[in-house]
Order: sequence, then C-alpha cells, then structure tokens
Amino acid sequence: MIETVTTLVGEWTRVGGIRGGTITCIAFSPNFAQDGTVAAGSLAGLYISNDGGASWRYANEGVTSPFVNAVAFSPRFSSDKTIFIGAGEGGIHYSIDAGQSWIALPVWKTRPTLAALAVSPNYEEDGILMAGTSKDGVYISTNRGRTWNASSFGLMDLSVIALAFSPNFKEEQVAFVATATGLYRTRNQGRAWREVKLPIEGAVQAIVFSPSYQEDNTIYLGAEEHGVLRSTDGGRTWELVNNELSDLCINSLAVSPSYARDGVILLATPSGLFQSDDRGANWQPVYDRASAMVVAVSPGFDRDGVALAGVASRGMLKSTDGGVSWNDVENQPSARAMVCLAVSPAFTEDQTMFAGYLEDGVTRSADGGRGWSFINDGFESLQVSGLALSPAFAQDRTVFCATAGGLYRSQSGGDHWQLVTPDLTNVVINSVSVSPAFAEDKTVIICPAEGEMRVSQDGGDNWRELVFPYQNLGIAVACFSPGFADDQTVILGVREERSDGQLGIGIWKTEDFGKSWECLMSQGGGAVWVSVAVPSSYPRDRTVFAGSQNRVFRPLRRSAEVTKAGRRQLWMGERVGHIATSVVQVVVSPNYEADETLFVASSTGVYRSQSGGLGWHDISKGLTNHAVVSVVPSPNYAEDRAVFAATLGGDVWKRVE
Repeated sequence: MIETVTTLVGEWTRVGGIRGGTITCIAFSPNFAQDGTVAAGSLAGLYISNDGGASWRYANEGVTSPFVNAVAFSPRFSSDKTIFIGAGEGGIHYSIDAGQSWIALPVWKTRPTLAALAVSPNYEEDGILMAGTSKDGVYISTNRGRTWNASSFGLMDLSVIALAFSPNFKEEQVAFVATATGLYRTRNQGRAWREVKLPIEGAVQAIVFSPSYQEDNTIYLGAEEHGVLRSTDGGRTWELVNNELSDLCINSLAVSPSYARDGVILLATPSGLFQSDDRGANWQPVYDRASAMVVAVSPGFDRDGVALAGVASRGMLKSTDGGVSWNDVENQPSARAMVCLAVSPAFTEDQTMFAGYLEDGVTRSADGGRGWSFINDGFESLQVSGLALSPAFAQDRTVFCATAGGLYRSQSGGDHWQLVTPDLTNVVINSVSVSPAFAEDKTVIICPAEGEMRVSQDGGDNWRELVFPYQNLGIAVACFSPGFADDQTVILGVREERSDGQLGIGIWKTEDFGKSWECLMSQGGGAVWVSVAVPSSYPRDRTVFAGSQNRVFRPLRRSAEVTKAGRRQLWMGERVGHIATSVVQVVVSPNYEADETLFVASSTGVYRSQSGGLGWHDISKGLTNHAVVSVVPSPNYAEDRAVFAATLGGDVWKRVE
C-alpha cells in the first residue's frame, strides 16, 4: 500500500519504505498482560511494542551497534524498567527507562560480539546475568551488569550460541551453555563448565527448560542438524524426539508456561514453524511460507494464546490461538538493514530512487519514494554495500551495485543485473564510483576489500588494476574530481594501521589517474570509517571534505605542516553532533559554489552546514529514527530545496528547506 505523504517545511516526513526485515530475537515483558510490552532485535537495531505487537518503535538510542542478537527483561521490569541487549560488535547495553535510552556495559574494556543473554531467575536477590559471545566464551555479572568476569573455565569451544539458567538456579546453581560443537553445564554458578554427553555431534542452537522443571526435570535442546533432544532427568540422559519433524535444523524453541497441562512446544526452523501438543512426541507444521529465525510465547500464553515469531526478511508473525495459526503483524517494524540510497540525476522528471540493503538486495521507487519494489533479478549476492548511477541515467539507464560477491551492473534501470567482475565473486566490494563524464569516458572505479582497486573505461565490460602502492591502507572509497575529464584527479578515503598501533584514516589523491599518489591528510584516534565528498568548487579551490568519528575535516587554506614526506596542507576537524555521534556520510549540495551547503548522515541524525563545513546544526526534527545511513540532496536542490534521508531500518524521509 502506498502511503499518503504531507511534507512539512523544515521537518522530516517519512515518505515510504518496505517494512519488515529479519528478526533475530524476541522477548516478552514479564508483565505483558498489563503493559503489552515486547522487544525484538534485528540487523537494524531494537524495536519495542507497547501494544502487544500491533505497532513498533525504534529503540536504539545509545546502542553502539545495530546488530541486536539477544534481548532479556529484568524479572522486576514493572518496577525497575530494565532491559538488557547483546549486540554484534557492540557488547552489552542496558536500559532503565523501558528502552528509551541505552548505556553500554564494557566487558573488560571491550565490546565483544554477543550471541546470547540470560537473566537469573533469582535476579532480584543475586543480580546475576550471563552473556555468551561468538568467540570469547561466557561472561558473568553478579552485580546487575555493572562489572563482568570471564567464566569459560572448562569450555572447549568458546563459540557460544545459546545459554539458559535452571529454574532451580538458586538451589542447584546449574546453567547450560550451547556451543558450535555441543553442550556444557555448570553446577557452581559458572565458575567451571563440563561437557554434557549427547547422542549427537555438532552445534546446539537452543535451550529451554520446562516451566515445571522442579517437578518434571525436563529440558529441550534444538540442534543445528539433528532436530530436538529431550531430557527428563535434568540433563543426565537425552533422547531425540523428531517424529513427523521434516526440518531438523532448529533455530529456536519455546515452551508453553502451562507445559505441565498442555504439553505445547513451538519450533522455529528454516522451513517455518512447527508445534507439538504432546511434549514433543509428535510435530505438526503450522507455518511454511518463510524461514523462521526465532519464536517466543507470552507469559500468559495459556490464557491469551499469544506467540510471536521472527522470520527472514519478512518481519514478524503473530498467533493468538496458541500457535495453531499465524499471520503477518499488520504494522511491521521497519527492520531492514538499509545501507545506501541513490537518486536519479533526472529525478525531477522520472522520480526514481534506489535503495541497497545488507541482506535484501536492491529496491526501486518510481514515485519519489512512496512505493518500493525489489529488483533483484540476476543477483547471486544480496549483500549490498554501495550504489552508483550514471550521470546520464535518463538516457543509458545504467546503475552499478557493489556487493559482497562482486560488482553488478544494470543497463535497464534495475530490471535485470549482470555480474561484471566474475573474478571477484568471493570478494566484498567496499564502494563503486562513476566518472562525472561517464557518458563520454565510461570510467568506473571499484574498491575491493582485498587486493587492488579496479578501473573500467568501457562502462564495466573490462577491468584493470589501479595500483595504490601502500599495502597497509585499506581503501574505503574513491571519488572523482568534478573536473576529472580535464584534471584526471581521484580522491581516496583510506583506513590505515598506524605505527602507534591505532587505527586511523587518510585522504590521498592522484592527479594523473593513478600513476602517482599524494597523502593529503592522516588522522588517528581509533577512526575506522571514512566518508569523502568533493564539491563542485574543487577545480578552483582544491577543497575536499572527509568525515570520520564525530568530525568533518577540510583543508585549511594557506596553511601547511612539515612531515617526513615534505610539506603537507593542514586540515581542520569540526565536531558534528556530540561525543557519541558517528559520521556515516558527508555529501555536498549540487549548488555548493553558490550556497556552501553540506549534509551529514550520522548515528544521531542529520546535520547541515551552510558555511562550507565551519559550523554544523542538527536538522533532525521529525525523524523518529536517528540512525541515518544516507542523505541525498535533490539533483534540483537549488530550486526545490528537497533533501532525502534513509534510516537504518529501511525508511525513506524527505525534508523541504
């Protein structure tokens, strides 16, 4: 359905986007019957519903990574409003205001990739939390997350996938950890672990205890290749219970709170959802239209019949009859990991836009961003990292797409794609750039994550290496000078490993199309990302802008420093936003020589400078999601004053100044 949009001057308005996305984890509030609160993690951040899943809000304010893999509520959430999340490359965060804001919890001054989180059933008294990481084993906190200690003694495999406390943890101090090679148990609050013998080999991906464990001693496991295992003696012995189960890859398990009476178990698998109402003796498929990643049941499941499931790409499913039937949630969260937005150079006439996603390929809009459709015909890899349109798109219909499996080209406006770098099918392409004179010179540059840059001068049919002789520098992006046809200048943004061990960024240029290179700027401080923008004034004033961390850098005129390599122009960095802001993209106005306007897409919103980068102002009013991945001024910005932005979950926004 195409939404009706009313654009407010000076304020962002959501234009459109494709809702849904891959949901990785789901947790219900312990007081769901009263507060209707559910939290769901995705590749685009955390989403919270306060009406039982009918609507969702983005809740990632303060989280340092969008890849939320685990979420857990405090058992006393009704009073302390505390939620914990674990993120890929972002560590552990907690909120004490029901997800309105988040605080990072450093683990030994690091932020490990979290795969699982668990809260002690006796949390109100013992304050114990357990975190499982993808490669560093288990960490435990005994003071509600303030400090963490490594707790992996005895683990022969540190690749944690799932973990769970025994409901009797207070008395028996037992917990289980599932890894890529099996199952481990502790009997002393995690101080030591011992491998549990199972009748299978390989990864265990899910652990769930019976709610009536004190009486029945029942535990269920979900294996990657062998289906469901059940123990009825507290984990001493195990049996496979796969009767009528057609998919033996178990991603997630959920057990009814009234399991002792109804015997209901739900499974999430790549084939969909399965249910058992006889304690796993038999299984029935209940949903088969998409791969299911996770399934969870409400605390009042026996009364309200509510269960939620996250499926790949499609978003969220809901059941209100105990898991027997499932339907798409009507108002899906915007949880698609959008990474880039591109606007047709002839946008005034054709109203065409493209969007690229981390796992969903490319979408296109032909009505100014209101309606979108997937255009993935020809793609082998749907992991997109960049898009570039021909300046003559209206005539040649050419679009390039950088992916994790090489570079693709469409000469039909996106209707069909062709791989044009067959020797790079296993190489991530960081970025793709098209010459401003592409209609004449057919020049394209790509920056692979491995190896040399490549250049094509026939529109992508043939490629050669563009040698950059500094092997310790990783090239993130290449930008053409607006006067490339005359000055043969290309500007590089690079990531570098500095001699002091820190990560940094650098800006380099060539004025002879790669025969020689000159370093313009080198900046340390742990910077890991760089964005480069070259304004239309470059042929006259040699101005370049570089964004990294929470600053935008520009060269100072008539100032230089002396280095070992000789004299080099000094650069000034102007802060954008606040200390937690991360600059994702810097772009210049198409009318820069007249208006000196720049825009920044960042982790905390959109910022604008109307003084050539000397001062920045927050212009995020109207955005409900401040994780902005791309900002694009209209090609006709001088007349229509329109700017578009893409936020991480997949929404597209418009602002008229």
